[in-house]
Amino acid sequence: MSPMSPKGSPGPGQHGGPPKKHRIETLMEIRAKYEHHPHMLAWRIADHELNFQSCDRGDKAFLNTRECRKMLLNFGIPWGKAVPAVPDNRYFDFESAIERCEALQTGERLKDAIWRLFVHTDRAESGELKPTGFLDFKTIEKKMMDHGLDDDELYIFLAPYKRSDGKVEYAKLHRDLFPDDPAYVGP
Repeated sequence: MSPMSPKGSPGPGQHGGPPKKHRIETLMEIRAKYEHHPHMLAWRIADHELNFQSCDRGDKAFLNTRECRKMLLNFGIPWGKAVPAVPDNRYFDFESAIERCEALQTGERLKDAIWRLFVHTDRAESGELKPTGFLDFKTIEKKMMDHGLDDDELYIFLAPYKRSDGKVEYAKLHRDLFPDDPAYVGP
């Protein structure tokens, strides 16, 4: 049976089709799925949820080897580390996929890597050894477009951080992206 509708158009959740309809889980249900990681922060849970859903073709609640490797690649884990972490011809439920990801890249490591990237880019843009604390808006905009954000998403994401001089205070952006306080709700 083909996943296409009788008219040949893509079905829900397929490329070009209408988005999938997902039931919104309660906080208790989400936390229950992460009881093996009780101290994981909300932003990291959201990362895992979205990444797993985007890699789970067919909405089957598990990933095959290829999909699990894609999940790791989406988190920026190099191919050379993703292949040995995900054996061939296996299936991975949500918990085991998260375990593989967290073993290679914790949320704290990701947070630190993004901070180092901001500082490195700042130094490269300014030509100074000491960071200025600001990045050119166009630099961040281009990188976000490279990662697939469209114009509307860019505006929603970056508008609160864009200054009149075309710069972005990356410490504020980083703090909002990776809050330490689980109760933090943003600006």
